[in-house]
Amino acid sequence: MPSETAPDDFFTFFAADRALQDWDLDNDEILDGIVEGAHGCGIDGLRCFVDGRYP
Repeated sequence: MPSETAPDDFFTFFAADRALQDWDLDNDEILDGIVEGAHGCGIDGLRCFVDGRYP
């Protein structure tokens, strides 16, 4: 994460990183799944795992 990241964005990344720690995803893979925004309907992140693996 860049050093000038907003606290809310950092927290979303940190929470996703901790929730997904068992899958050992890199930063780009974590950021790819963060979908929060004005039209996110309250969903902050979405990931799809196939047979326990992230494609």
